[in-house]
Amino acid sequence: MRALSMLLLLCAALLIVACGSSSAPLPASQASNTTGGTSAPQLTVSPSSATVHIGAAQQFTATVIPSGINQGVTWSVSGTGCMGASCGTIDTAGKYTTPTIVPNPSTVTITARSVVDATNAGTATVTIYTGPTNTGSEFSVAVAPNPSGKFGKFAYVANYDKIAMFTINAATGALTATGTVDAGLSPSSIAIDPSGRFAYVTNAGRGDQSSNVSMYAIDAATGTLTSTGTVAAGANPRSVALDPSGKFAYVGNLGDFVENQCGLSMYTVNVTSAILTPTGTIDSCFAVSVAVDPSGKFVYAASISDGYGPACCGIVFMHTIDAATGALTSIGTIAAGSFPSSIAIAPSGKFAYVASTSNPDCCGVVFMYAINAATGVITSIGTIAAGSFPSSIAIEPSGKFAYVANSVSNDISMYSIDAATGVLTPFVTSTIAAGSSPTSIAIDPSGKFAYVANSGSNDVSMYSIDPASGALTLIGTIGT
Repeated sequence: MRALSMLLLLCAALLIVACGSSSAPLPASQASNTTGGTSAPQLTVSPSSATVHIGAAQQFTATVIPSGINQGVTWSVSGTGCMGASCGTIDTAGKYTTPTIVPNPSTVTITARSVVDATNAGTATVTIYTGPTNTGSEFSVAVAPNPSGKFGKFAYVANYDKIAMFTINAATGALTATGTVDAGLSPSSIAIDPSGRFAYVTNAGRGDQSSNVSMYAIDAATGTLTSTGTVAAGANPRSVALDPSGKFAYVGNLGDFVENQCGLSMYTVNVTSAILTPTGTIDSCFAVSVAVDPSGKFVYAASISDGYGPACCGIVFMHTIDAATGALTSIGTIAAGSFPSSIAIAPSGKFAYVASTSNPDCCGVVFMYAINAATGVITSIGTIAAGSFPSSIAIEPSGKFAYVANSVSNDISMYSIDAATGVLTPFVTSTIAAGSSPTSIAIDPSGKFAYVANSGSNDVSMYSIDPASGALTLIGTIGT
């Protein structure tokens, strides 16, 4: 998030970021009553346990079984070391917000009670913790598909030296935390290979400590990540992307501001072991975001081309891919505002979009481009306004909708995409609230759900996507 931090300093005159871990969930809690040997209705609460940072929120859901009876419940929170608001609060929809001070003991109980039968109740436990706060580490979220590639099975958030792991409820989109694994120093982005078997995380490093890429194998049943080692990258790697075949990977290196070890690092991928093998670099310096087109023929890198000076100008580097080796060949550049942060390619491969910030007014903007299918060269088709300091852009799998996370206005901009021209049009209600400092957005392969990593509030906002309108509706939040 160093790019954003420097930009905030530049624009401070014009416009006025906690890490945690998650515990593996236990089987759903439930309470049941029996009368004369006949089972009475039961009530379950999900998740049955959670670990949540002070001041953060966790969404709970209650299910009364069988499904045909009244599903209404009342929610309450209690603890042996707290009373009232000092235990936190929970609203009528089951969204629990922790207190600002950890109680002693630090565990509280969430209770859902049937409105029909008060003796029918289910519980969940929350462990409240305080820990290191995020002081600049950039959060990144990615979704791993199921074997068909049509639905999301697991989600991962790279945060402060950790990767938080989640399972995805395919029906509701809700995430359930399954734990964390170690990452490198200051993880900045995460990408999943097309098969959903491997994960890769760029580690920006700190000071003179090394920058690299962490490699992981994904357990097909649980989603648990197992490290397969690290591989060297350039200085301050910010983004990683894989080609559709899963044979090649590319890492954008921001560099050290004197064009040292910057550019794009190129790798081949061992499709059995997940190991990346470096094959060289190409001079596309100050790259902050990398994307591969759906055909696997072209790579684009959004770059802060001359560092962070007052005259900073952004560009997009364009490259072709050698189908046999994965080697890149430059085919030119095009302007992309003052401080580009993220690039995305439409599923059709016809259009590209860059979230950027203008200078000197610091307004958010999306640059829109058409892609020449034969050459890979992109040409401008206009710009459209976004929120304050856009940090991430994602395209819904049907190619009908685009979403931009705005890290200072703390919201998500929503757009429809003209299938013929690629032009974005804001929704009538053009934004929806996110958490604090949203820095990354990922869309489930089904197109039904969106996930936003919030680096300021250390959580993930979960949304459903209306298939007709593209509108986002908040499902809830879960801590990282």
